[in-house]
Amino acid sequence: MKVLITYKHYPMCGGNFFKWAFEELGHEVCSAGYYSGKVVPWEGNPEFPKYVFPPDVALSDDVPYLDVEKILTLLPWKPDLIFQVDAGFHLRGKTKIPNALFATDPHFLDYHAQELEVDYFFNPQPSTFKKYPKSLFLPWAYDPNIHKPDLDAEKIYDVVFIGLMYENRKKALAELSKFCKVFGKNAGIIYDECRTLYNQGKISFNWSSNNDIPMRIFEGMAYGNLVVTNRIEGLDLLFKEGKHYIGFSDVDELVEKVKYYLNNEDELFEIAEKGYMEVEKHTYKERIKYVLKTIFKS
Repeated sequence: MKVLITYKHYPMCGGNFFKWAFEELGHEVCSAGYYSGKVVPWEGNPEFPKYVFPPDVALSDDVPYLDVEKILTLLPWKPDLIFQVDAGFHLRGKTKIPNALFATDPHFLDYHAQELEVDYFFNPQPSTFKKYPKSLFLPWAYDPNIHKPDLDAEKIYDVVFIGLMYENRKKALAELSKFCKVFGKNAGIIYDECRTLYNQGKISFNWSSNNDIPMRIFEGMAYGNLVVTNRIEGLDLLFKEGKHYIGFSDVDELVEKVKYYLNNEDELFEIAEKGYMEVEKHTYKERIKYVLKTIFKS
């Protein structure tokens, strides 16, 4: 199958994982979208020259949308499927080609216009299903080529967190640092270096930005860590609290839970192992298989 996949191309972005999954499944893929080179548009615009993944069709301008018929003229062939990974860039207009969109951030961005134009609207956040009635649940996932355990890694941290430092996260990590060894970094670490650090920890910490189920949940389990996260709407559709991960509602409960499991490491590693076993089916390849089955009924 020939697949056009569109997204903003920068070293660390969700679109890369979906593209690689299509390719691993044997599909011919053409990627298109704005290309930032080695720069990731996070706080401080960090650069990652080691991880540069240019699109097949690069747009010079960082525009919010492009007419779908326009982008089709830039391709080497007519696609059988259009798959948009929309983190601020989408294709506008209608086409006879099956047109699916994955909304990366429905808990922050407005996708109402896109929802009306595409044939299939895939949404990773159950907390926004009422807002977007065409939603088909497609959670984030992990890539076993990247997110995997290192059994030889020395556990030098109790808790690891890499991500944007919102105030609630800063406060939580500061409280945890009072009694255990924490590695907390404001993004800026990706792929191999990120895997190394998480494998040096026992607990992968998460506190969602806006009641969202992030990639961090799946990746933390895939590293073989105990995932400790705030309670998130819809997470129970994927994993069971107390069996696959540990939940909390506030900083006090977070501190209580982390202290308990650090003092009871047999239980910590038992839940981490169950999480690791459960997350095995949540790969990007399996997500793409579901997308294709939904669209083409086979």
